[in-house]
Amino acid sequence: MSHACPSGPTVEPTIKPSAWWDDEHRVRAGLSALVERATSDFVLECVGAGPLEGFVCDDESRIRWIESVGPRSPRLGDALAHAWISGTVSDATFLRIDAAAGTRLDNPLRDAIEGRPPPATP
Repeated sequence: MSHACPSGPTVEPTIKPSAWWDDEHRVRAGLSALVERATSDFVLECVGAGPLEGFVCDDESRIRWIESVGPRSPRLGDALAHAWISGTVSDATFLRIDAAAGTRLDNPLRDAIEGRPPPATP
């Protein structure tokens, strides 16, 4: 299955991006497994900031998959909250992913418009 996204990040040093990201079914099954089997909040955050962030793009099929899985998987929403997608996808895609996540995703422009301070850095 072809998609409009560039190759994502390498998941393991021995797996080349094309070997992983070219099989859309495997990518989605793998992301679901990583999200559902994360052993801690930290691991779930890493899934969001790593492979899930590499997956999210303006591809309609991927957006629909997130929209279908998100409401059934609160853990996916938790992981998406750590994916930096603001500015890497269209505004329309961001809003759809934000709604599907069931949690408010980071968006510096929206936060500035609403007068929120930037998140504190550790």
